[in-house]
Amino acid sequence: MTPAPIQDVIDDVRETASDDDHVSIGEIVEAFGGRTFGALTIVPAILLASPIGGIPGAPAVIATLVLLVSAQHALGVRSLWLPSKLKKHQISKSRLDGALNKLQPWTKRLDKLTARRLTLLVRKPMSRVHAGVIAILALLVFPMGLVPFAVFVPALGMVLLSLAMLAHDGLLALLGLLFAGGTLALVWNVVM
Repeated sequence: MTPAPIQDVIDDVRETASDDDHVSIGEIVEAFGGRTFGALTIVPAILLASPIGGIPGAPAVIATLVLLVSAQHALGVRSLWLPSKLKKHQISKSRLDGALNKLQPWTKRLDKLTARRLTLLVRKPMSRVHAGVIAILALLVFPMGLVPFAVFVPALGMVLLSLAMLAHDGLLALLGLLFAGGTLALVWNVVM
């Protein structure tokens, strides 16, 4: 059977929410287990790469979440810290199921693109390096967010690096690093 890392995360979240009418953000984070950092950076990164990233103010909010998660992984934090208010926030099961159902076709497509390859590029300490690059890209979103849809390039780098960490796919990590380099070159050329 071919690994389906994103679909596995979706299934684990569904399983966590199966018993109750509501589920907390903390319970969802626990469901991710060892995949917490990749799983929690890929969703906001996808939002940044979507038309939502063009809404004024949205890139800064989303980048803050990505920065919070990726910086912790880059620094070697083993257990993700989130503000207690956020951890305790409840989501209704029906709302969560609706969101997961909308993600399902996309997760299947993304899972078909991934494979365990060049895994040396996604093991520690490289996974922490990738998290650091994601954090830098998240920081670059703040000035780039002033220009509508300019955040697409760093967001795509974040998506590729997050997916690479989630799927243990070194080829995607290389592509993500290329997008990160492109973002840095773009910012350098605009500033200089």
